[in-house]
Amino acid sequence: MAEGADGKPTPEMVPGGHVLPPINWKKPVTGEDTGAAVTNLAKDSFDKLVACSAPVFWIFFLMTGLAVFVLRERDRDVERPFKVPLYPELPLVFCISCAYMLYSSTSYALDQGWKGGVFLIGILPLLVGLILFRFTRVRQESAGSARA
Repeated sequence: MAEGADGKPTPEMVPGGHVLPPINWKKPVTGEDTGAAVTNLAKDSFDKLVACSAPVFWIFFLMTGLAVFVLRERDRDVERPFKVPLYPELPLVFCISCAYMLYSSTSYALDQGWKGGVFLIGILPLLVGLILFRFTRVRQESAGSARA
């Protein structure tokens, strides 16, 4: 972007003879500038979406890393088609990294407003899924025992 003599960004010419003014992301939104309002709304919504979903993302990564330890311990006699390099150090480093990112993303989500509400929006679909999973599992078990 070109700068004028005063050091401020100047509009740029683009193909077709149109002029693009520089975007000022720090400018407060006013009622007369609806384009900036839509831009800020979309930017804030995306930030909230990331803040809500990141902790759930890191929970699943952490559970995947922990599953390596659990399955290796539970099924010791099973032949493994893939050997984990540097086991158990590498999966342990992965789990520690995921735990830190879970902590970091959770604290970021709680700092973004609403306090617990932002985090709750991300966890709510997970909790609904767990409840539905348990409910369908109980129904399958009761249907299986009724047939026997």
